[in-house]
Amino acid sequence: MPWTPALNEQAECSKIEASALFRSYFADRPEIVGWMTRSDRFLDGRYSEAQLKKPWAEWLRRRFGDDFIKAQTVLHLEADESDWERVHIPIFSAKGMVKDDPRSFELSLM
Repeated sequence: MPWTPALNEQAECSKIEASALFRSYFADRPEIVGWMTRSDRFLDGRYSEAQLKKPWAEWLRRRFGDDFIKAQTVLHLEADESDWERVHIPIFSAKGMVKDDPRSFELSLM
């Protein structure tokens, strides 16, 4: 299993713990407005669509509380995206990662 928070639960727990330590150190510093917590980890070509398909479906299912109808509405799903496993992963779709596609936002959070 790749060591990335999106695909590995242990890596996700480690990331959360490390982020919590960082945040606690800077919590009382008003000049610190925010910090980056994610990177373009899927855009460098290390992951195939097959590797991301199951984690992507699980992420969406959790995000939308297993309510596929809500996901269809919010994500503006196309006719061929008829279940969680068929929702296009933006980096492998014809549109790619674009700011107007809600799926791109979801992938950046994943």
